[in-house]
Amino acid sequence: MKTPPPPLHELILARGFADFPAGVTKEQVLATLGRAACEEALVPPGRVAEVLSSLRANEQMMSSGMGGVAIPHVRHPAVARDAVRVGRVRDGLAFDSLDGRPVHLVFLILLPRARTAASWRSCRRSSRP
Repeated sequence: MKTPPPPLHELILARGFADFPAGVTKEQVLATLGRAACEEALVPPGRVAEVLSSLRANEQMMSSGMGGVAIPHVRHPAVARDAVRVGRVRDGLAFDSLDGRPVHLVFLILLPRARTAASWRSCRRSSRP
């Protein structure tokens, strides 16, 4: 029997939070949170650029921003385990949001391709009160 993935609150470690200054760009936020998530997700150093490129491609297809929150995410074979990183931009960030509003919170999620359904169930389960 497979071990269930950890709840979301366990994936967000103290070092998994970044407070960004005014004037930061979407690309800077994705790169900073993405690199930190890749380290936590045990992505081999030679494949970090590939994972970040996939993350950017997902965002180019359709922004994950809406209602002041963005949830950029990617499933990738180089990701060994779930990782979540959170960023806050107090002054707001232009994120090409679906509603045109600036984003203040970014939850960046990396998931292994092989455990997709279980990983999303973990996120859904841990977000309930």
